[in-house]
Amino acid sequence: MSNNNYLSIYAKSFNWAGFFLPKEIYLKCSALYDFCRTVDNIADENDDLKNKKIKLEKFISDFKNKNFENLIVKNMWDLVNDVKISTRVIYDLFDGVESDLKTKVILNSQKDLLIYSYRVAGTVGLMMAKILNVKKQSALKAAIDLGVAMQLTNISRDVVEDSKNNRSYIKPTFNSIKETLKVADLFYERSFISIKEIPLRYRFSILVARRVYRKIGDKIISKENIENYNKSGKIFSFEPFQDNFNRLKFHRDLNKKSNIKTLNYGIAGENGKKFFYVNSKNSGGNSFIKNVERKKEVKIEAIKLSDFCKKEKIKKIDFLKIDCEGAEFEIFQKDESFLKIVKKIIMECHPVDGQSVFSILSTLKKYNFKIHNEAEILSDNKLNMIYASK
Repeated sequence: MSNNNYLSIYAKSFNWAGFFLPKEIYLKCSALYDFCRTVDNIADENDDLKNKKIKLEKFISDFKNKNFENLIVKNMWDLVNDVKISTRVIYDLFDGVESDLKTKVILNSQKDLLIYSYRVAGTVGLMMAKILNVKKQSALKAAIDLGVAMQLTNISRDVVEDSKNNRSYIKPTFNSIKETLKVADLFYERSFISIKEIPLRYRFSILVARRVYRKIGDKIISKENIENYNKSGKIFSFEPFQDNFNRLKFHRDLNKKSNIKTLNYGIAGENGKKFFYVNSKNSGGNSFIKNVERKKEVKIEAIKLSDFCKKEKIKKIDFLKIDCEGAEFEIFQKDESFLKIVKKIIMECHPVDGQSVFSILSTLKKYNFKIHNEAEILSDNKLNMIYASK
């Protein structure tokens, strides 16, 4: 079993949590994510069913027997003992993943759907709450509710793709999608109690995740019928570094996401070839900006986002995520016009000599964005995550 840090490799959005969390807490989140990602990869990888079952049984056995030669298992047991996670919760997660290892998956009732959602996602919400030192039972239950709500949203979003892969969590009809999202909304409401119990420094990332997932549900409902739903939603994903781009394409194809277009470009303030600096220890830290950790120099193709939108005839961007390791300042200073068509944006501002997060805030306000976490940014100069919308 690999000892990779999957959080930094595969979960860039989740990896942003490091900006909000003390290093000790972030490392615990990383151990949890590595463990959950490893289990999930077994179910999702391109292999025959028999081999998947053998791999899952081996991993469960490693965990049960505390095979600490497997570093992911060792780190998880350290976490279990440190924050007092019940192993029953972990075995519930195993049960959920195991239930997907069938030729055909069919859930026959809402009760089955909620049990499945608890097992694969509610368990993760509960373990995260333990890491964040949530104590009250009501708040721990609400953390489960948030995980369940997010999973119901995922199922509603992916119903067509799941149906093609012989996974029928809900019926592939628009009425079934709407009913599932109504249930999800109840769980989102119930989950809100947990957020008040989480320390302020950790709270923003959870609020953003909750808000974004609810908006995904709202967007699905707005399609009004299954025909519109099937035709909706294009995602453009940019990655300039070839190794990361190959991983991106692999996971897109593995999950059969035909609406995602992957592009081997860097987004910058100017078009053309640019020097790109590679971090040998963390490929998620590559950048157009050189520093002591980025020693290898390569040339990559860069494109302005405004020009790309013109080329693809994109008139509206519903949601834009920017995490480009310091290049955001150049993008905003040289190519801000793309902000005219953006409705919502979440981005990370990295420390760059001579630059300030406040210049980004000023540009966003110029284009009539509301900064939803401005108070937190003003009160904490280390908090350079921005969530804004029109």
